[in-house]
Formats: sequence, structure tokens, C-alpha cells
Amino acid sequence: MAELVLRLFGPPRIERDSSQVTLGRRKALALLAYLAVTGEPHGRDVLATLFWPQLDQRRARAGVRRVLMDLRRTLGASWFETEQDRIALPAQEGLHVDVVRFRHLLQTVEEHGHEPYNLCDPCVVALTEVANLYHGDLLAGFSLPD
Repeated sequence: MAELVLRLFGPPRIERDSSQVTLGRRKALALLAYLAVTGEPHGRDVLATLFWPQLDQRRARAGVRRVLMDLRRTLGASWFETEQDRIALPAQEGLHVDVVRFRHLLQTVEEHGHEPYNLCDPCVVALTEVANLYHGDLLAGFSLPD
């Protein structure tokens, strides 16, 4: 089974089948991180405006197309879902996103229903994993020039 690991806490790191992957475009990493963290489909026009605000819509949509082709070629097309005019990186077996796991664990502990200072063993294990997932600010050191 294929595996894709996105480590977005601290400097971003992508691994596919245990090998580090380098994306050719910074906007590819930005788009991948956005899709992974939001966990929902986004319209191409919305993504075009978000990532290429200085371009007209036709050229911005071409940018989305180019970046998506790069991501599919580098990571594999099966990770992405495109339906009509929407793009998503849906939760699926083999996809591991540290930010998503972090939020899930915190929510599980919060919903467990005991006093905050009287944690049960499973909650201590979950919070230990939360602490181990955090390696710095989200996308530390990463920026886009525009």
C-alpha cells in the first residue's frame, strides 16, 4: 500500500513510501498543505484567486492546473480527487498529515469527559503523541514571494 506523509509542523517535509519528496514549485507545497489542512474540496476559481491574486482568472486557473499536474506526477494521482470544478486531498488509508492527527487527538481528549487535571491513561498516551507531533510552527520557514 502506498503511503504519503505530510509533516507540516516545523519546516515542511513530504515523504512518499518512506522517501523524502521535493516539490519543484513552492506553490505546489502551499496548495498541498492547504488541501491537507482544510480537508475539504475547493473550487478551482477559489484556489486560483487565493494563490495567484495578481493574475487574471484565466492565467490563475492555468497556474492551478500546472501545480496540480506537478503534484499528481510527483506524489501520484490517486491521492487527489477532482470532481467537476473542485479539488480535494481526501482523508484516505495511507495518508498521514501531522496537523490533522494533532487536531484529532486533542479533540478526542477534550471529548473524553473527565477533569482536565485527572487524565486517564489513554488520554496521557494521546497527549504524548500530540507533543511528539509538534516540531515547530506550521510551515516554519516557508513563504511565498507573492
